[in-house]
Amino acid sequence: MADENLEYDRIGLEDQMIGLYRNIFTMLATTEGVSIQFISSRPDEGSSTLIRAFANVAAMKLDKTVLLIDADPKGSQCEYFDIEPHYSWKEVILGGKPMGEALYQVGRSSLYVSQMARSADDLTQIVHVQRTKALLQALKQDFDLVLLDPPPGTVSADGLTLSHKVDGVIIVVEAEKTRWQIAHSTKEKIEMRGGEILGVILNNRRYYIPKFIYDRM
Repeated sequence: MADENLEYDRIGLEDQMIGLYRNIFTMLATTEGVSIQFISSRPDEGSSTLIRAFANVAAMKLDKTVLLIDADPKGSQCEYFDIEPHYSWKEVILGGKPMGEALYQVGRSSLYVSQMARSADDLTQIVHVQRTKALLQALKQDFDLVLLDPPPGTVSADGLTLSHKVDGVIIVVEAEKTRWQIAHSTKEKIEMRGGEILGVILNNRRYYIPKFIYDRM
């Protein structure tokens, strides 16, 4: 019975991720590549897990080309896929390396991962360089989905600053754990920086499967 429940959860999550993909492209009214950021207010709200699941489903089930950018120096997206990145965006933006050298394919799939920065200071530099936005735009020519996984809003302002460099932002809120005032503050800070909020994922980690809420807070 336990195995059956795990299979049900996996299928349920895939269905919701496919629904999320369709909603994003409907809201943005485009068939071209898009850049999306998932961000939480606090650590451990499940944002990194959800964006990785979204990237996996888009690549494996929808046959889309996906780039998952770990924009959190303390993040572990590359480690999760057993990839040791030799170059980050620092070497590209500040060191002149070709962008392709900072992109790492996951096996033979259409999913790629990239490390934006290895330290908080490097991330701050990269976020405030004009070329960063141009690179994100250019990557949409090669990928259907460019996904950013930044630090939580209460940990670093850099993720909030990145919000206006992407096409849309999804806020991840852990159900019954995150105070609405904190989530609302994150929303306001993103909007103040010119970010376009697409909606909220109410993530109940106890049951893992999130509930998607496609309206504004």
